[in-house]
Amino acid sequence: MAQYIYIIDDDDDVITLVKNVFLSDNFKCKAFKSGEKALKCIENKPPDLLVLDINLEGLLTGADVARVIKRNSETSAIPIIMISGKYTDTPDIVKFLNDGADDYLTKPFSPRELKARAKAILRRINGNIYEDNFLRTKKEEIVINKNTRNVQLKEVSGNSAGPEITELDLTPKEYELLYCFLKHPNEVLSRERLTMLAWEKKYWGTSRTLDKHIQTLRSKLGKKGEMIKTITGVGYEFNDA
Repeated sequence: MAQYIYIIDDDDDVITLVKNVFLSDNFKCKAFKSGEKALKCIENKPPDLLVLDINLEGLLTGADVARVIKRNSETSAIPIIMISGKYTDTPDIVKFLNDGADDYLTKPFSPRELKARAKAILRRINGNIYEDNFLRTKKEEIVINKNTRNVQLKEVSGNSAGPEITELDLTPKEYELLYCFLKHPNEVLSRERLTMLAWEKKYWGTSRTLDKHIQTLRSKLGKKGEMIKTITGVGYEFNDA
């Protein structure tokens, strides 16, 4: 069955470029210039993946559209690749990843890279990459349910009621990174290897996307985010002592 890619962008040239990228691989595409029209269509027929620009026609920005999609339980699983030629600074990228983007590309981008990243996201969602039902840290502070993709964070509350349990709201990419860390505890993972494990693609060198996702993951883990150690000049280690 063909997979649907929705493209939301106010630039006809970009829409044509992205369409050609995916139509050449037998994806089906729909394009929208405004977030309002896109959201109406998404409500009726959710796509398999969304390529979303920040600047759009109408009242809604791309960030607004991402927030609406991710806060709706019926559409929150839709992966989003956000693109922009205006916002390239680290604080902006972190904000958009926090808004729900699963990946971020700056314009002008390589069509081959866009397609590779989209395919990697779709493989992670549709493929049966891992066989375990659960992954846990030694003290069960973090528990992943592979079947439901739910992640629980347990923190000692200091009272007799027991630990406080929080369901973490992770983006698909944050989930995959956390899964990789729990699969390889106390092991230094180079940037190249971590990228291959989570993205199923070669390390892209100068891109900071990996660092941004780890930064947002640490933030959502709260104090447990300190378990993700930066190994300067190498990569990262998940310290599950």
